[in-house]
Amino acid sequence: PPQEWTKFSAMAHKEQAIKRAEDLQACLDMVLSGRFDESHPHYLQAMNRVKDLLVDYQIEKDNSATELEQAVKWWNAYASTFDPLTASEADREHFRNCKGLLAKFGYKEGDDWDARTAQMQAALKMWAKYKDTPIDQLDADTVAQLKMVKMALLQLKRDQLTPESMKSMAEDLNAVMNWYRSKGKDIKNLDKASASDADEFKKAEGLLKLWGYKVDPTPEQLKEIADALIFFRR
Repeated sequence: PPQEWTKFSAMAHKEQAIKRAEDLQACLDMVLSGRFDESHPHYLQAMNRVKDLLVDYQIEKDNSATELEQAVKWWNAYASTFDPLTASEADREHFRNCKGLLAKFGYKEGDDWDARTAQMQAALKMWAKYKDTPIDQLDADTVAQLKMVKMALLQLKRDQLTPESMKSMAEDLNAVMNWYRSKGKDIKNLDKASASDADEFKKAEGLLKLWGYKVDPTPEQLKEIADALIFFRR
């Protein structure tokens, strides 16, 4: 059956929202405190969920595909005449970086470059035009092209995560969850809340939706992830 995770509401599903906030903060604590136990069977699962959330959070804040667009433009202009024997170190690094970015679109050695670049450019144009449009308002072909760009962006952002950037974002997210658990969970009507509280609540609810994305469909899956993360709440 189709997943219905978008129907989650922090008000209507308060108990579940509080549980998600607890689980999320327990995992953020790994990043903030540096207390990693890589030998624990649930470590990789928990850390990967944190990384997924941080990447989703970045794209929620800025879903432009500027880096991908610039890579395609550079490759079109210079790749065919690029000579590693005469190129400067800066150009060689730029070539490697662009090639790595394009690989996230599925480009590999031996591909028909003209066909591949046309496909990527078309997808990027679609992304620029429809990235903020609800999926249910788009046709299947457009959705497929948007998905290709989204996956490339997700991989790009994930590859760019560093301990420093993860800690900085984790601090931001942890502050939002602290607010939610101390004040936001008791808000029952946004229309009666202050503008700042309403904005903060929406931010918290958005994070809780992202955190629950993979576990929303069934209570069984929620229990599975909760059991996996219980180690980190001790």
